[in-house]
Order: sequence, then C-alpha cells, then structure tokens
Amino acid sequence: DGSDAAVIPDATDDGPHALAWQPAANVQNDNKSCSGQVVAVDPSNEHVYTAWVDNTTVKVRRWNRQTASWEATVTLQNRGTPDTPGIGVDVNGKVTVLWPQNTSGVNTSLDGVWMSQSTDGSTWSAAVRIAAGASYALKLAMAKNGTGHAAYAKKSTSEEGFWALHTAYFDGTAWTEAAKPVEPKTYTASDFEPQL
Repeated sequence: DGSDAAVIPDATDDGPHALAWQPAANVQNDNKSCSGQVVAVDPSNEHVYTAWVDNTTVKVRRWNRQTASWEATVTLQNRGTPDTPGIGVDVNGKVTVLWPQNTSGVNTSLDGVWMSQSTDGSTWSAAVRIAAGASYALKLAMAKNGTGHAAYAKKSTSEEGFWALHTAYFDGTAWTEAAKPVEPKTYTASDFEPQL
C-alpha cells in the first residue's frame, strides 16, 4: 500500500548536496599517475575527504559540504615509497590519515606506518611515524569517538622475505602497536589483505 515506502527528498529539500549524482570532477587535478585513493565522510559536518598517493607523495583533499566544492589539495608527505593510505573522521571532525612505507632497504628511516591529522580539515600535522619497519597493505577504521584501529603487513625482523600481520590502536591521543603480530608469518605481503 506504500505506507512504509522511503521518502526521498527532491533537489530543493537539502541544499547543494541533494540526493542526486553530480557531474564527474577531476579531484586529483594533475596528469600524474595516482594510486590507492581512499574516501571518508565526516559524520557530523558531511564533508568528504579523499587521500591518495602520487609516486612518492601522499595527498589529501576535502569536498566542503557548505560550499559544495573541492578545496585545495594538501601534501602530507613527499618522500619514500608510500603505499595506499587509510583515512577516517571522528564525530568532532578530526581527520586521520595513515600510510605504510617500504623502501626495500633504500632508506629504512622512512619505513613504517606514518600518520597526519587535522582538526579543521585544512591544516595538517607534520607526518609522524607510529610504527617502524617496512610496512604494506594498511587498512584503517576510525570510530566516532576518535579511537581507531589499523591493520598492516610488516616485514619480519627475524626472517628475510617473510611478512607478519600487525595491528595498532589509537586511544584518541596516541597510537600503540600491538606487542605481537596477529599472524606471525606469511611468505609475501600479497598473501593477505587485512580488512577492518
């Protein structure tokens, strides 16, 4: 009888982001090769954030809900060999981006899992390493209350050529890597793709 049918607002009901597809936009806005693009939505302000890797550079960009437009691209890091980042937003609009790096021994000081955060979506903290050691295949899950979990492959220090599945926890203030890996040994990082 249609009494429990969902009511979908039309384009005049909810401003510039009404329930309709917008035309495709060049979010990357350059001609470089891009990989590993991830997206997160601010649960309170409805901004959309995307992060990606351009060669050695980790970038992030925000779609502003109020202006219905993409803001300037921000470079979070431009060194090493970053892999696909993870991104999450808490209920207060604090955005966290993590990315793993594996330089294959070229610069071990850059290997590991790195983080940058923003409380306003425009200014970002300097990149900080939260876990050392060549890392790959990161996944990130952030809760509305600001806590978070990350899962990633990390090169085993005891046996060359082996990888272990590690996790780290964010308590709202600092990241702590678990003392022991979840899965101690796989032959290659591509043997698994962690999900959260």
